[in-house]
Amino acid sequence: MELTKVAAFLAGAALIDKLPEAELNEVIEPMADALELDAKKLLPLVESEFKKLEAMDDDKFHPYFVEQGKGLDYDDAAAIFQCCIQITLANGELCKAEAETLMAFAEVLNIDHADALLFVADIVKDDPELDVSFDDE
Repeated sequence: MELTKVAAFLAGAALIDKLPEAELNEVIEPMADALELDAKKLLPLVESEFKKLEAMDDDKFHPYFVEQGKGLDYDDAAAIFQCCIQITLANGELCKAEAETLMAFAEVLNIDHADALLFVADIVKDDPELDVSFDDE
């Protein structure tokens, strides 16, 4: 699994969740463990990607993630997507903009909509206090 591709998606999920950069470490470390990656190598890459994405024009996001999704096998893509879900839900809520971003990530990771929905449902079912909002933020 290519660390830079993983870092891009994890940083993207953290950015859409409006996770403060200072909190990246506590969120990324368990994701590195879940992906069986070295957190000490992954975290600096996520921090770098986070800064890059913050400065990126909105119209460049989709093409950037299309490029990052290329070459990933389904199992790696699914694992990355599930980590993105976890990061997106770290604040205890799921809003429309976050859901749209997750579906866009699923698309560029070549995860079909049914699988993406089931991955989200599987994670959401374990958090009965999750706040779901149809608002954009």
